[in-house]
Amino acid sequence: MPSPESKIPESHPQHLLLAPLLKFKPSIPEAEFLKIFPLPFQVQAVNIYDAERNGWPSDRTYWQFLEPFRYVSPAWGPIEIPRILH
Repeated sequence: MPSPESKIPESHPQHLLLAPLLKFKPSIPEAEFLKIFPLPFQVQAVNIYDAERNGWPSDRTYWQFLEPFRYVSPAWGPIEIPRILH
């Protein structure tokens, strides 16, 4: 353990040599994205403590859907995930 009289080293942000920051650009236009995902993805994490408090059997954290969700598959058409709350 350091002595009580020891000096704490100074802490400065390090100058990092970073490549220029790249802006993310979506691969498809928003209108196309909304055809595939027409509804917002609204979920909530439920951890094992929340589940135990509410009497829900679970041994892990999981996500529950707060609102319906839809994915429109080019191969299978619309896939509906209902609002699932315990």
